[in-house]
Amino acid sequence: MNQRVNGLPESVRIGPEVYDIVPTILADETEWGECDYRDKTISVDSRLGRYERQVTFFHEWFHVVARRAGWDALLPEETIEGLCDVIAYGLADLLYTGTLTLNVPD
Repeated sequence: MNQRVNGLPESVRIGPEVYDIVPTILADETEWGECDYRDKTISVDSRLGRYERQVTFFHEWFHVVARRAGWDALLPEETIEGLCDVIAYGLADLLYTGTLTLNVPD
């Protein structure tokens, strides 16, 4: 039985694929999570606080969405990372404040 990441769903459907959300402890403490397209998992560092776990989940989820949309082949990695951050923080803030704010850099 999979362990669950506190405050997050056990899995998420993205198109026809189901990604499991799994707790992990990443060796690189500057990284909060990662997605594995082959294993269809989104890993979230279990040492994070609730808000950071949600930001990480949304960030990695959007990586999968961007890949399925083909954006990873069209846009530079830095642009994809920026989009993931904007979406992730916006959705996490929506859960906490009830207001969706997307802070798009100039």
